[in-house]
Parts: sequence; structure tokens; C-alpha cells
Amino acid sequence: MNLCIVSLLLTLDLATVALSLSTCSTLDMDQFKKKRIEAIRGQILSKLKLTNPPEDFPEPEEVSRDIVAIYNSTRDLLQEKANHRAATCERQRSEEEYYAKEVHKIDMYPFYPSENVISATHFNPYFRRLTFDVSSMEKNASNLVKAELRIFRLQNPVARVSEQRIELYQ
Repeated sequence: MNLCIVSLLLTLDLATVALSLSTCSTLDMDQFKKKRIEAIRGQILSKLKLTNPPEDFPEPEEVSRDIVAIYNSTRDLLQEKANHRAATCERQRSEEEYYAKEVHKIDMYPFYPSENVISATHFNPYFRRLTFDVSSMEKNASNLVKAELRIFRLQNPVARVSEQRIELYQ
């Protein structure tokens, strides 16, 4: 019984000490909002190089009909351009789906010439020039729509970096 009373008194004593050590204060949200609004208002005034907000607010002037007409014509022109772009994009997509796609495989020229000639370029593991000739494939360049370069890249297990890039130049 004495032990319970002592522990209860000790708990009450520690609770009052803990409450007195608390540094948290209550936050008044209305006061916080007012201070924030004043800070933003001060920033705006300093950007405008004003010390106080203006006393009188002028009424907005009537916009002339010429300016309204220019605005409306510009808006209509931009809308027409956007519609035209969307229509041409849709038409091109449908044409691509309509015509059959023909795939041709073109082999690269060998890295080293087959003749017994000393090559001017030295082997560089970081740079390789890929040469191939597509002129024999299509005589009419307007029929050639898309060309792809497909490269099968093997992972280099002894590479010291995880990133490996392929850059293409024409």
C-alpha cells in the first residue's frame, strides 16, 4: 500500500516537472495567416519599389474595338493552326497504316578492308565507325519513309562502369 502511494506521488511530481519543461507553445492559425499575408504584401510592394500600397485604384479603361478584333482574330488563327496540325497528324498516321511496310536488311562494310592495306584508323574500343551503303536499296528517295539502325549490344562483364552509351552521328 505504501509502495503504491509513493509511486503515485512520484508520478505526479514527475508529471509537473515534465509539464514545466515543455517549450511548445500553442499556435494561433489566424495570427499566423495574418503575418504570412503581411509578409507577402511586403514582398510585392518591395518588388514594385513602393513603401505603401496605392491609395486609389484606377478603373480599368474600356478596350477599343480594334484591339478586341485583333485579339479575336489571333485566337481564331491559333485555333485553326492547332486544328490543322491535328488533322495532318491524323492523316499521316492513317497513311502510314494504309501502306505496307517493307523491311530490307543492309549489311555493314567490314571493319577492316579485305585488301592487304594498312588501315589509317587504329582500333579504339570506345569509338567505332559503322559504314554501309543504302543507295542501292531505293532509287526513288521519296518512297523511303523511315530507316532504322538496329544494334545488338552485348553487356561487357569486365566494364568498370554500369552506363554504356551509343551516340549516332550522320
